[in-house]
Amino acid sequence: MNHFLRALSFCLAITILTPLGESSVLAQDASIKKISKVLQNNLNKKNPQVFRTTFSNEQALRLENLYENFLERFPNAEWAIEKSKVFKDGRSAINISIKANQFKGDYLYKLESKQKIALETKKNKIIDSEILESYSILKSGIHEIPITISIPNSVLTGTKYDIDVILEKPINDMIIAGGLINLSKKEIETRNMPNIELSPLGGGGIFKSVQAPIKPGNQYWGAVIAHPEGIISITKLVRIVENKSNLSLY
Repeated sequence: MNHFLRALSFCLAITILTPLGESSVLAQDASIKKISKVLQNNLNKKNPQVFRTTFSNEQALRLENLYENFLERFPNAEWAIEKSKVFKDGRSAINISIKANQFKGDYLYKLESKQKIALETKKNKIIDSEILESYSILKSGIHEIPITISIPNSVLTGTKYDIDVILEKPINDMIIAGGLINLSKKEIETRNMPNIELSPLGGGGIFKSVQAPIKPGNQYWGAVIAHPEGIISITKLVRIVENKSNLSLY
C-alpha cells in the first residue's frame, strides 16, 4: 500500500513549510489574492517554475521537485486556489483543492485533496506559512466506492477522539481489510511512507478511538481500506490545541 500513501503525501508535503511567526498578521489580502491566481494558473498550465517567483529559493526548489514527481503520477491534475476568509486571529489564508485521475490497465485511480493554509507574504512572495486543515483521499478500482470520513480537524490536548471511515454500501458477504497508522511530519515531508499492516474489518469500515498528545501540535493519520472493488487510501491532519477557543479557526 506504500505507493498509494506516497501519492497522497505530496498533497500534504507541498504545503508544509516553516511555521508562522507572530508578525504574520500583517499579511496583505491583495498579495494573497494575486499569489493565489498566479499559482492556480501556472500549476494548471504545468509550469513548475512558478514556485521560483512565489516562494523563497530553498522552498521553491523542493516544491518544484515534488510537483514534477506528482505530475508523473497524475499528469491531468487540476488545481483550484482561492483566498479564504480571514481567521479570528487576523491571519489571511488560502484554500487549495486538487483533483486528478489516471487509468492504469482496467483500474481508475482517483485523487482528491483539500488544504487550508495561513500565509505571510512580502512583495507578492510567500515567506511563511502554516497548514491548518488538510486531507487527501485516493481511490482505485473499477467502480466508485462511496465512503464517509469522520475525522475532526482539531481536538484538545490529551483527549480521546474517533477516526471513522465508513463504507456507505452494505458489504454483505464481502471480505474487507484495513489499517490505520500515525504518520510523522518527516514521513509526510520526505514521502518515506511506512507500510500499513492490514487486518480484517468486521464492520463497514475503520472505527477507532485514538489519543491526542498532551502537547499542542499536529497529528497526521494514514488509513487504507482494501475492498473487493478497489482500494481507498486516506491521509488526514488533526490539529492538537490547548484551549477550546482554538478549536475553530473563525
